[in-house]
Amino acid sequence: MKKLIQGTSILFLALLFIQCANNTKKDQVEPQTQTAMKDTTKQNLDGLWILESTSKPDFKIKKGTSVAFKGTEFHLNALCNLNHGGVTIKDSEIKFNSKGLMQTMKGCPDNYEQDFLKLLFEVVSFEMQNDILTLTTKDQSKIVWKKQNILTHLQEKEWAVVTNTGDAIVISEDNPKLTMSFSKDGKISGFAGCNTFNGTYKLEGDQIIIENVALTKMACLPEGMKVENNFVKNLNKSIFTVEDSSSEIVFRYKDGAMTFILN
Repeated sequence: MKKLIQGTSILFLALLFIQCANNTKKDQVEPQTQTAMKDTTKQNLDGLWILESTSKPDFKIKKGTSVAFKGTEFHLNALCNLNHGGVTIKDSEIKFNSKGLMQTMKGCPDNYEQDFLKLLFEVVSFEMQNDILTLTTKDQSKIVWKKQNILTHLQEKEWAVVTNTGDAIVISEDNPKLTMSFSKDGKISGFAGCNTFNGTYKLEGDQIIIENVALTKMACLPEGMKVENNFVKNLNKSIFTVEDSSSEIVFRYKDGAMTFILN
């Protein structure tokens, strides 16, 4: 009987130890999970957002206004200058920093851009549901944005390649214009500086994969061939991270980047 009681006591203590260990592990894991969720929320803002509406009384928006997020930076296009500044995000709180704002120096026809920046600097929180981003100001006004689909932005347009930084070869105004188009059926085509080319592409998240690039076989001047060979070599790197903004699209790879603007 004494042995039975001792055995039962040992079993009880063992079960109690296991339960305590599990609780300790749970306490250690939960903060990590919460941190990961915060980081995910922050990263999900990255991309291009098109202005849909605002509840601010007597504030009339202009169609085509957009904001792009990349990490701790924002780029606002209010249909005049390009505005670049810092953004601070913590949980559901967000602050657009007026200090350090950089702008191009184009003269604007009205005060819309400055009024919109003032509204943006009043934002204190955000909420995101699928592809809809709602910013809320101090006076509870709402600014609603819809995320731009990268494919919609890319497809059925002709893009000019204005920078191609691989191997320190820079495209100058004296070089022939490099172009690229993306069709809805997953094909690319364009002009590489001497020859035309075609290939295929597919988008996976924020990465674009380019494959099966083929060119015509025309002979060109050495300088043109140097630009073309570098462009095609970088194009054949296959996988690029896409950074989408209102004024340009950047394909970034390990050794450099290609910048595209509408032709």
